[in-house]
Amino acid sequence: MEIIINKIQISDNVISINYDLPCDSNQRKNVKFSCDQEASPDFYSVLNNLLEEAINTLGLDQRLWAKGTVTGVVFKDNKITITVTNKVGDIYVTVSTPSILVDAEELLTLIEKITSEAVAYIDGKRAQMSLLDNDGKVVEIRQFQMN
Repeated sequence: MEIIINKIQISDNVISINYDLPCDSNQRKNVKFSCDQEASPDFYSVLNNLLEEAINTLGLDQRLWAKGTVTGVVFKDNKITITVTNKVGDIYVTVSTPSILVDAEELLTLIEKITSEAVAYIDGKRAQMSLLDNDGKVVEIRQFQMN
């Protein structure tokens, strides 16, 4: 099943992902997935790799916006729009880029990583999926009940 990611948005610790699923016919079914569980660190990391692109596109002050967070991405017609939120003084400021044409190989690769992480999140990948022992092997977690 090929999922096409249209939009990722993070607001009030809720991750919303709009995506299309193939149907039986040639049409696609649009789905909105929202979840308040924290995503894996990889999800946030690849998303924030778009921060520099947004800063450069908008001509923002690098020193002021370097600690910003990418809180949204819209994918449409080989273009993306990036939304960034940053605390400036005592207030939070949110800005969005105009549509950016995805024509650079580096940007295309980054978008593929972002959409891959979004699909993994939809499929259930979250921040803490398992525990590892000192050798990096997955540890089974036994549940018990105290009487």
